[in-house]
Amino acid sequence: MSLKIGIDFDNTIVNYDQVFPIVANKFGFLDENWKGTKAELKSEILKLPEGDICWQKIQGQVYGKFITHAELFHGLAEFLIFCKLRNVSVYIVSHKTEFGHFDEEKINLRDAAMHWMNVNGFFDERLFALKPENVSFWDRREQKVQRISDLECDVFIDDLLEVFEEPHFPQSCSKILFQNKNVSFNPDEKIKSCSSWKRIFEHLMSPVVEDEYLQLIQDQYPSFGFHSIQTIKGQGNSKVFLVKTAEQSLILKSYPDKTFDERDRLGNEYMALDYCNNNSLSVPKPILQNKLLNLGLFQHIEGRKPDLISEKEIEQSLDFIESLITLSKEKKSVEIPMASEACLRGSDIERQIYLRLEKFRQITNQELNEFLKSFEDYFQTLSSHYKEFNVTYNQELGSENRILSPSDFGFHNSILSTNGTLYFIDFEYFGWDDPAKLISDFYWHPAMNLSIKLKSFWLDKSVQLFESDQQLVNRLDYFIPLIGLRWCMILLNEFLSEKLQNRVFAQLLTGEEVAKKQTSQLIKAKTLFEEVKKFQIQKEKVISIE
Repeated sequence: MSLKIGIDFDNTIVNYDQVFPIVANKFGFLDENWKGTKAELKSEILKLPEGDICWQKIQGQVYGKFITHAELFHGLAEFLIFCKLRNVSVYIVSHKTEFGHFDEEKINLRDAAMHWMNVNGFFDERLFALKPENVSFWDRREQKVQRISDLECDVFIDDLLEVFEEPHFPQSCSKILFQNKNVSFNPDEKIKSCSSWKRIFEHLMSPVVEDEYLQLIQDQYPSFGFHSIQTIKGQGNSKVFLVKTAEQSLILKSYPDKTFDERDRLGNEYMALDYCNNNSLSVPKPILQNKLLNLGLFQHIEGRKPDLISEKEIEQSLDFIESLITLSKEKKSVEIPMASEACLRGSDIERQIYLRLEKFRQITNQELNEFLKSFEDYFQTLSSHYKEFNVTYNQELGSENRILSPSDFGFHNSILSTNGTLYFIDFEYFGWDDPAKLISDFYWHPAMNLSIKLKSFWLDKSVQLFESDQQLVNRLDYFIPLIGLRWCMILLNEFLSEKLQNRVFAQLLTGEEVAKKQTSQLIKAKTLFEEVKKFQIQKEKVISIE
């Protein structure tokens, strides 16, 4: 017997976060520049005269006329499509009145909801293939609960605790409270709290296997004729596959859950590779993107990761940077956004380090805490020194000296093709940045482990590419050590709860393996920290630039 899953509609399937401010502004209840969460908006509205009525007016419009502006919650599309592939029965059971309060247009809320689902592929056989008769709306909560009981749902997912507290809610039905925020998951709770649809998927079902991804793309893109799939990389929530047709091999990339990081990695990488490819840079060609399922399809570069790095490989990477400098001067380049975590001044790096430090301070781990104390003392001394003695530290870099940067540039993200050309991949964070940051990231990136000789060669040659930027050397004075300290913090990401949950839920690491991984990363961070301090002492010997 297949699993039966019941799902609430409003604020569980449909994300109205962007819609409520639109309607509140329409009514003139809030300033058009107001920003905040839905909960914060409701709190502000309820403070108004007759605030409760105002809020009901907003709800009537949000769930009716303005539902077209609403989106699916991140991860829901993937959840529903794999329910279809696994023959899991899905029912939508909603407590929704026919008409909204104080709605003079009398828009039928149920019809609006069905239309929204139809537009978003709920009844499309190639997408979620939900049966319209599996959707029901009820005037009262007790009717909704009775429907859940009649359906004999194995699981019900709702954003309201009150539904599960109804006296006649079926005891045999597992309860999942969907909360669109970062909440910890406790498998022993009678009501499971899940902060994302990916968490719900991981709790209810076994991990997705290769053949299911193959079936997915065969269904979505039958004209390609995909016949095989192979995992070539996997880390945390991201997955990369080699997929084959009769004519070619391609790369299929499944991007991380956007619930906790709303950066459009798929859209940004697709745009970046398309732009670079059209301007003859050595990058894979993008083939297509599926924003609903957070999937991208790209050219596969036949080759291997470069293993023995020499000055020859450094020179190829410098050639690529030179191409980026040329590309940065193109008129169309002004349309490209800033790179992810771009740093246009020393204080930007400082702020990013402090934000990471703040997260790590919340963790109870004696060895980690001791390291953070020595780290912070050194970091504060270093940043204070640069603020006082380097005039460019707090000056924002002008647009004329910025560069289009991959933002995670190095040999760890490259492929040496069979014809000897070095291709660069992974452009999720691509955008405008300070070349001093690009140079510094390449210098310190732990995945490359360059020798001091090669690091010096890289610095010498990369600085020569930016001769017109007369302040570059001054900025490198503080960028290189501060970026090194920033990498110390990045190495400790395994201690963060979200990263930890990714590992455990995806069954990539056991609890014991997680502890070993954390210890290993802490050792790496300590080692890098000592290298940064040594760099400061020997800076003049390391940077052989005039």
